[in-house]
Amino acid sequence: MVEERSSSVPNYVWYEMTFYTHVASDRTLMLCLDTPDELRLRLEIALSGSKQGLDLSDPFALHVPLIDEVVVLNDRSVWQVRDLIRTIEKVQ
Repeated sequence: MVEERSSSVPNYVWYEMTFYTHVASDRTLMLCLDTPDELRLRLEIALSGSKQGLDLSDPFALHVPLIDEVVVLNDRSVWQVRDLIRTIEKVQ
């Protein structure tokens, strides 16, 4: 993800996220490490909504909303890089 500083030099922020899933007979636990606050908040909202309709007996059910949120971060990152490149192209 690219974050702009007050100067014209972009500030790059890299996220190296790690996800662990533990499946037990009565519960599934997912541990998300080194995620940005934005992903955590959006994932909490997605999981707290009853619209999600997750089948918690499926050990991979938590991966669906997680991947949806990772895709949102990736899309935003790609568009930010695209915007930087487009600005350079306009000048040249």
